[in-house]
This record gives sequence, structure tokens and C-alpha cells, in this order.
Amino acid sequence: MHPPRPRRLFQGPAFVDHLAEWLLTHCPCTALALLLILVVGPRITIANPLPLVVAIAAVDVAVNIIRERRQLKRPRRNSGAFRSNVTA
Repeated sequence: MHPPRPRRLFQGPAFVDHLAEWLLTHCPCTALALLLILVVGPRITIANPLPLVVAIAAVDVAVNIIRERRQLKRPRRNSGAFRSNVTA
């Protein structure tokens, strides 16, 4: 039998799908900006794109910080039968 082939890092459509899912999960504003650039980019020109890139990155950082703080504030739910908000 032949030894298994080594996995390549870039495996075509599967790599693109995983990258798109990761971008949408962790950087939604960046993902939308990239999609907008792909669709509308050839029709418009931006003289100085650096401020736009910095603003989009700042929004993504803010979204991720807000997500982390919300997750820390949420109390862990008890899976037991006792519920404090249910009337008898």
C-alpha cells in the first residue's frame, strides 16, 4: 500500500469556505467590507483607503470586545430541575 499523501494547506473550495466562516464569526465587518470590495471595487476608486481599513478594523475589535464582555457577564445556567422564575 502507498503511504497517505500529505495534506496541503490550501485545498481549493474547502479552504475558502473555512476562511469565510472564520471571517464571518470573528470579523463580521471585515468580511462584509471584503465582499463589498469584491462586488463594487472595480467600479469605484478610493484615493486613500488606509482610514477606511483602520475604521473597519476598529469596529471589528470593538465588536469582539463587546462579545467577550457579554459572555463574561452571563451567569452559567444550572441544568438542574430548580428554576427560580417558575411559579408553583
